[in-house]
Amino acid sequence: MFGGDITPSDKFKKMVVVNNISVRPITRQTQDVDKWRNALQAAEGFGQQRQTLYDLYADILLDGFLKRCIEKRITAVTNRRLCFTVNEKRMEDVEALTDKTFFDMLVRLVMESRFWGHSLIELDWGRDGKGHTKLVDRRHVKPRFGIVTKNSTDTDGIKYREKPFDALTIEAGEDEDLGWILECCFPVIVKRGNYGNWAEFAQVFGMPFRHGKYNNEETRTVLEDALDKMGAAGYIVSPDDAQIEFQYPAGVGQGVDIFKMLHQTCDEDIAITILGNTMTTTEAKTSGYAQGVVHQQVQEELHKDDRKFVLSILNEKLTPYLERIGFPVAGGSWAFEEEENMSKKETLELGEILKRNAVPVGLSWWYETSGIPMPSADDLPEEDEPEEIEEEEEEAKPKPSK
Repeated sequence: MFGGDITPSDKFKKMVVVNNISVRPITRQTQDVDKWRNALQAAEGFGQQRQTLYDLYADILLDGFLKRCIEKRITAVTNRRLCFTVNEKRMEDVEALTDKTFFDMLVRLVMESRFWGHSLIELDWGRDGKGHTKLVDRRHVKPRFGIVTKNSTDTDGIKYREKPFDALTIEAGEDEDLGWILECCFPVIVKRGNYGNWAEFAQVFGMPFRHGKYNNEETRTVLEDALDKMGAAGYIVSPDDAQIEFQYPAGVGQGVDIFKMLHQTCDEDIAITILGNTMTTTEAKTSGYAQGVVHQQVQEELHKDDRKFVLSILNEKLTPYLERIGFPVAGGSWAFEEEENMSKKETLELGEILKRNAVPVGLSWWYETSGIPMPSADDLPEEDEPEEIEEEEEEAKPKPSK
């Protein structure tokens, strides 16, 4: 997720901004709510010290559920085909860029800025269709001051909004934007703590608990020795007249449900934050088909908003860059190609309805829509020729009386 290398490779040697920062590895540590709040305060402070917060983000993204929810939003954009037109004419040489890995990386990084916050992207593209796209390490970028620092804690650095760096970089996201991962930190942290408690509960109570009773010291010694050698399951040795009870919260089956309920609640909070709903990601227990359709529609609206955001970056910032490196893009614009929402069966059924209502539907349309090849003249069956009636048979027929 972080741009730059400690020793930049040859393919990035022209990337001036990326190669002027000293990248440190991500700091991994046990996270809690206090560390999250302290990291947030440092990121929002005057100096915009974001290293601790972005290290926390990288650690939070080890949560598989959160990662898949984010990927679902990103792939809904990256899997759509882009087109470029000038005066309603498609420019194939410009559209050919969309098949390049450096273009895919740009679209992905623009989408990731919605989750990570402000992102600075450096481009090194050529007119020959070759190039590289690199994310400038977010921990070193201070968008409030428009600088990239050599060390993440510095307060002075490269002014990337001034020449010549402004011609090489693209910004995505607002200066104070810290992304939607910020809102997911709390449920992920709680879920991790819940996992630990659940694992401890399973270790203690997952195996049959043994209770040995004794009525004299000699029996107690033998009993303790025997239970100790029987394995790792928990046990207790008590006098014969002692009583031991395990109390569980009312309405919670054997204490297990409380952990499962908290885990599901955290996942639901994450799904609502990232996807705007829960039913398109997790299994619905009580809701019906109608509610599932509503949740899908909510998610589709978010995907439309994502595509609108990406197009704004491409049209406002990428197009001027392409013009500077020699592409004929003046007056043009990017757009996503429309996709068919109806299935093949639904489209053919619509054709039947139009036909019944006397709306002409061409024969070629039926073949193209169904996917069945249109037959050639050689494929058509030959018509049977009528048999000739012999004269004798004709004369043998009874003639009508006068």
